[in-house]
Amino acid sequence: MILPIHENKFVMRAKANDEIYAMDDIYTPEEVPLHEGELGEHENNSCLVTCPWHAAHFDIRSSKVFQDTSWATNTETYEVEVEGDNVYVNL
Repeated sequence: MILPIHENKFVMRAKANDEIYAMDDIYTPEEVPLHEGELGEHENNSCLVTCPWHAAHFDIRSSKVFQDTSWATNTETYEVEVEGDNVYVNL
């Protein structure tokens, strides 16, 4: 799920291993929407979202690019708090 934070900021929420994570949805330089990618396992890491345009892998726990690339850059993660059915993202 993508949450618009303000006009130019979007945050992606993802669930893996019964935990909910939040990270920037868009990464530069081409403003790629990571929420259109696939969440799954790669090289024994089940917390990776794959960029739908470049196939870069981002760890949703840290928002770091999983492999060494010159074209993909790390994004930001945000603290998540779950209270019942509500999910809060601390920006």
